[in-house]
Amino acid sequence: MRRLIIWIRVAGVLVFLLTAAPLLLLAAAAWVLFMPGLGQPAAEWRRAMSLLRAAPATPGLGAGRAATLADLDALAVLLPSLSALSAKDREALVAQARVSQAPSGATILRHGDTGDAAYFVLAGRAVAGIATEDGSYRSLSTLNRGDFFGEIAALTGAPRTANVVADEPTTLLQVPARTLRGLMSHPGLSQLFLSKMTERLSRTHISDLPRFAGVDQQSLRDLRTAQAEA
Repeated sequence: MRRLIIWIRVAGVLVFLLTAAPLLLLAAAAWVLFMPGLGQPAAEWRRAMSLLRAAPATPGLGAGRAATLADLDALAVLLPSLSALSAKDREALVAQARVSQAPSGATILRHGDTGDAAYFVLAGRAVAGIATEDGSYRSLSTLNRGDFFGEIAALTGAPRTANVVADEPTTLLQVPARTLRGLMSHPGLSQLFLSKMTERLSRTHISDLPRFAGVDQQSLRDLRTAQAEA
């Protein structure tokens, strides 16, 4: 009888742990995702806030220049998934892409704007964040060499989900939406883009998630295969 009672108590503890552990993990994840600046040094967080607040309302990118294979090679060093592209795909990507310069403090993207291109950071650094009603920013992140942004609007047609401002002179490879969709036929790149989109959407307002749920179920399935050219 005593042994039975002990086993019942042990089973109860195990059930509690199995039930509570996922909830604790979810709570910790939510805390990390939605607390602005968490995990960033205070000075870096304040600098990002200052940059985003002071940035001009109008994006400051010029027309840029035509991209070259050397630009793509430099990016592939930072983003190894691009190394899987065939010579034909590399040439097609370079033919459509452009290289732009963003001076320090320039606005690259504005939250809510429409956009038909994604950007890959070749050099420099940028910061991203979502403005709140009290004038602060949340979901702050830093974009370094090899990082990319703007893929959500480019692939889904949805408005831009954050403000992006150059933290220092930044060189960007601009890839049109149609070209980016073509890259989704490559499993490695498809997984990379979709995982990054999922991560970023989880950091937007909860009210935004249902709006993108349909995209995940319908449009994103099509993005995994090459789109027929019109």
